Amino acid sequence: MPIKPVRKPRDKPAPYARKPGPKGKHAKDKPETSAKNTATKQCNNLTLQDWLSVFAFIDAHPTLSQEQVVDHFSSLGNGALKFTQSTLSRKIKQPDVERALVIWLRSMEEKRETVNGKMLVEKRKCFEKELNVPENE
Repeated sequence: MPIKPVRKPRDKPAPYARKPGPKGKHAKDKPETSAKNTATKQCNNLTLQDWLSVFAFIDAHPTLSQEQVVDHFSSLGNGALKFTQSTLSRKIKQPDVERALVIWLRSMEEKRETVNGKMLVEKRKCFEKELNVPENE
């Protein structure tokens, strides 16, 4: 008769440490809502179309400060754009150079001239020299 293998007796393992579950009865049984949390800490990146609308507003209202522009777009009821003044400031490095570039670009469009990226960069450098903008900016 063959010998039956016998295992050495082992202790039963203790139950796993469980994480505390949801508080209250049926905590996950809430209906979903379409309401968005308005107190978000992060700002989502704006699309190119959003920035174009911001710059069009700035061109239409040149006397407004950057903070007032931010307040205007954050207070819009439908489709409010959330960005900070520092973000807007990074987009508009040199307002006088930007304004000169826009005027030059509009004059080129009136002449029906084609403008490409290299031309814009070179013209920007020319305007920066004329307006005495330091190179490190």
